[in-house]
Amino acid sequence: MAKLTLLRTAVAIRTGLPNRGPSLKRQLPTLHPEPARWYSRPVLHSVQEESRLQLQKLRTQEIWFRKKLRAAFKRFPEALEGPAIYGRHHVYYEEGGSIYRMSQLDGEPEAEEVLCVDRWGAGGSVQRVRLSPGERLLAATVKSPGCEEASCVIVSLGRPPQILHTEPKVFSFEWATDNLLFYTSQETLQCRQVHRILLSAEGPESSVVYEEDDPA
Repeated sequence: MAKLTLLRTAVAIRTGLPNRGPSLKRQLPTLHPEPARWYSRPVLHSVQEESRLQLQKLRTQEIWFRKKLRAAFKRFPEALEGPAIYGRHHVYYEEGGSIYRMSQLDGEPEAEEVLCVDRWGAGGSVQRVRLSPGERLLAATVKSPGCEEASCVIVSLGRPPQILHTEPKVFSFEWATDNLLFYTSQETLQCRQVHRILLSAEGPESSVVYEEDDPA
C-alpha cells in the first residue's frame, strides 16, 4: 500500500496532475465570517447613535419654531392679512379705510384706531404712511373720491391719538426728525416746490425750502 502511494506521488510530480491519494490531501483553511461582523458592530452602533441625536435636535428646533409662529399669529391676527409698518412699540396697518395700531407687548393685544379716513368723505383711501424716527408722530396722505390731489394728515401718537395738522395738495413727504417734515406740493399735476413743516409748541409752521423755476 505504501509503495502504491509513493508511486502515485511520483507520477503526479512528473505529469503535473493533482495527487488524489488520501494521505496528501491539501487542507484548506476554513473561513469564518463571524469575526468581520463582530468588528463592524461598534461602528454601526456609533452611526446609529449619531443619527438619533441629530434627529432629536431637528425635532426640538421644529417644536421651537412652531411655538414662535403660533405666538406671532396670536399677537397680530388682523395685521397679517395686509401691509404693516413696524415701529418701536406698535404695529400699524390699514383696514376698512382707517389706520390702526397694535402694541408689540403681549399684554396689549387690542387694536386702537389712529386715523379714520371717513371724515374726508366716504370712499376715501390712504396713499402713504410714514412714522417719525421716535414714533411720536404719524403722517399719512389721504385722497378723497373724485379728487386728484391728496392731503397730508399729521397725527400725534399719544393716548389717545390726535390730529395735529392737515396740509392740502401734498404729493410726497418724509420725516427728518420727530418735529420736522419735508414734503412736495402738487399743483395741476405738477410738483414744483419743496416745503417743510416745523411742529412746535406754538403750532405748525410751513415754509418753502426749494422752488423749481422751469419744471420742464
